Amino acid sequence: MSSEAFCREAGAPAGSDTHYALLFHRRADHRALCALLALRREILDIAEGSADPGVRGMRRSWWQEEILRAAGGTARHPVGIELQPLALQGVVDPAALIEFSERAAPPGLWLEGDADAWLAEIEAIHAPVWRAVAAVCTQEGAAAADIVRAGTLVEAVYRLRAAGEALRTGSGPLPRTLTSGAAAIDAASLARLAERLAAELHGQEAVLASKEPVPVFVAVMAQLATALSREIAADPDSVLRGRIALTPLRKLWIAWRTHRRLGRG
Repeated sequence: MSSEAFCREAGAPAGSDTHYALLFHRRADHRALCALLALRREILDIAEGSADPGVRGMRRSWWQEEILRAAGGTARHPVGIELQPLALQGVVDPAALIEFSERAAPPGLWLEGDADAWLAEIEAIHAPVWRAVAAVCTQEGAAAADIVRAGTLVEAVYRLRAAGEALRTGSGPLPRTLTSGAAAIDAASLARLAERLAAELHGQEAVLASKEPVPVFVAVMAQLATALSREIAADPDSVLRGRIALTPLRKLWIAWRTHRRLGRG
């Protein structure tokens, strides 16, 4: 398997949100986006994998070294090989990707503070990846900041979707406000937070549509997350049972509809 095929399989496997988000995005960006998505998956797998901090630390150190090797043109892993031209051309910042690997380590289940503090933490963790996505999509300045915000909201929805699993594994962060002072997640609080995320994500479509070129990948990811957050808001108990997802057909419909509404890309 080529390094390009490996990254597509790891970062945008068939049936995934990222797979459908790439369908209507300009082909020239696919290879770079898949490399970033594959690295994101590898790093999050470390954070969400072994409970042994020593094992997580060794795996994280290895990936940090691989990121540095990619920056120096000597990558070994398929993901590093695909990241190599991006690092050498200055499209991605190796130091920022290393920061992502550090911050993605499980900080514990609960984050003290309100939903705004939680979103700020989600952004601090994931901004390096979404900033790189913006660079691949040739977005800079305020436009890049809009993509980072959309990405933050997408990642926040994924955290909510995994809330039931997080309770079982102790891996967060989740906002303390979800507990309503109890040890378990309060379904009504979960629904309210999901409604807020859905509203903010829905508002991102017009913002993303104003960019040139249109970051179709990001717009579709935002709309998929909007639909998912609405499902969570409508049935928060299903999250705690670990039984909430969009069907592949619905994902395809949302991707096509978003592309058509954008009218270009």
